[in-house]
Amino acid sequence: MRFVEDVRLFLPVSEFLGTRLLESGVPPSRVAVHYLGVPIPSGDDLGSAAECSAVLFVGRLVESKGCDLLLQAVGDIARGRRVDVTVVGDGPQRSALLKQAAGLPPGARVRFPGSLSQRAVFALMRQHRMLCVPSVDVASGASEGLGLVACEAAAHGRPVIAFDTGGLRETLIHGTTGLLVQRRDRRNLAEALEAILSDDAMAEAMGHAARQLAVEKFDLSRQGRRLFEKLLANGLICSESDREMHPE
Repeated sequence: MRFVEDVRLFLPVSEFLGTRLLESGVPPSRVAVHYLGVPIPSGDDLGSAAECSAVLFVGRLVESKGCDLLLQAVGDIARGRRVDVTVVGDGPQRSALLKQAAGLPPGARVRFPGSLSQRAVFALMRQHRMLCVPSVDVASGASEGLGLVACEAAAHGRPVIAFDTGGLRETLIHGTTGLLVQRRDRRNLAEALEAILSDDAMAEAMGHAARQLAVEKFDLSRQGRRLFEKLLANGLICSESDREMHPE
């Protein structure tokens, strides 16, 4: 492929995408995984996941984001308890999802505020117990390269439940910062939701661990420095001392 010959360094945002590049023939020496960074908010007003009781979904309302599978799982556990869910986003599946939500058991309370600003989404993260990222692989080949919203939720001290697809397994530590669910397994997803909803201690512990993971792995400032170091090591930028020694 001509573009491979022209590119000195590929920066995939996950090991998952890095592996895909290697499988397509890109030399390992030209691949350097670099996780995207997210803002790390002050912990002063985040509260605890244990103080909240709702499930948050954030994403485009399309097949690959799997919101319909989340609603199916919510329907399973809402037969015996109340489950509040907020679905943030818009897309071609909105009408079908509204209809699906209307047919859920009375215990399921689902609201669809539409697309929101990043600031509004961050505020919602502080008001919910967990984030669910039920993304799936689809026939078109679309897959979750990393799942940045999962990193953002972790930064806000919230556990993440996600299907084991794409790069999502790199955004959480199963059993420590959240739960990784076998892809498209609705029953397993329902069990994971129920586990965190019903256990305050688990929600709090996972939330604390998730924030620590985000600070260590996805902090925007730290990732900026790591990117600079990668580019410098590969001769793609010059250091300040080099500029002083070799002015234009």
